[in-house]
Amino acid sequence: MIQVEGLPNMAKAKTYWWQGNSTERYWCEITGREDIGDDLNCPQSDEAGNAYWSYSIINLIQPGDIVFHYSTTQQAFVGASVAAGFVRDGTTEWTPHGTVGRRKVASNKVRPAWRLHLLEFTKSVNPLTLNAVQQDENWVRAWIAARKSEKSLYAPFQPYPGRLRACQGYLTKMPADFVQRWQALGELANNLDEENRASSADLEADAAMAVLAREVAGGPRGQGFLISSKLRKAIEQHAVDMARKHFVSAGYRVKVLGKPYDLICSAKEETLYVEVKGTTTDGLTVFLTPNEIAFAREHKAQMALFLVSGIEVSNADAEPVTSGGKVKLLRPWDIDAGALEPLAYSYSVPQ
Repeated sequence: MIQVEGLPNMAKAKTYWWQGNSTERYWCEITGREDIGDDLNCPQSDEAGNAYWSYSIINLIQPGDIVFHYSTTQQAFVGASVAAGFVRDGTTEWTPHGTVGRRKVASNKVRPAWRLHLLEFTKSVNPLTLNAVQQDENWVRAWIAARKSEKSLYAPFQPYPGRLRACQGYLTKMPADFVQRWQALGELANNLDEENRASSADLEADAAMAVLAREVAGGPRGQGFLISSKLRKAIEQHAVDMARKHFVSAGYRVKVLGKPYDLICSAKEETLYVEVKGTTTDGLTVFLTPNEIAFAREHKAQMALFLVSGIEVSNADAEPVTSGGKVKLLRPWDIDAGALEPLAYSYSVPQ
């Protein structure tokens, strides 16, 4: 079994109160950063070089889990995001935000860090404030007291004498009971779940491709990655609509599918599978999921790649409007005629 530094041995996973409960898929970032929702980023140890549970817990977050963001400057839960991909090593210059941390001399020393990308950041329309939670303090204290035997509660609130406060750490667990208790949290979770109705496998593949594109595609040549889900979906839909109109005008009956290819086009005894890609860049590089690659290789004679590059976008920050684009059609599409670069692999650890 996996040993997570700073946490009890995962071989004793039953000691975690949330283990085995599929509804316990929520976490909480407590931070004063300005770029909330961009990622999770924390040191791998405290200033003394020791493991600290509120950092190490990042390794327990799974792709598709929801992360709530508590702003220490606003003293409220200002939004939520979806965890994407897997934890990666990095570096950070860290200043603790807790009372004890602020008393220490800030250190600008670069430290090893863990980083986890996030997607679909959604701002709260009516943020849940610490004051509102304190109005419900008796319920919170009762919930914590009922689980006092748990050694790894990791709750987002600490029951100080006479007052409830936000946890002094960086990351905590967010109990599903808390999400159900307060409407503001429940609405955020429901909105994000509606955005991600795909299967867990599809979500992981999409998140992984988004992370990879974001990290390596910079510049005008690649397909690129757009952090706004609305903008990304608008560009994809624009390309699919252009592809559908093209093949309908060519006499095909067209059905939109989505995975592991976008269109199935039929005419007489011919069947054509079409992979559609849309981008605002020159489109010299596109990103493919493992399922898309596998299907394209198995159906080379029946595959087509419909690429729309140079799509123009307006009103990108609100309701995106797309137009234009240059079409390139590869038919038949032999995926191995181009250069496939393996950017990452998902590895299943033997048990």
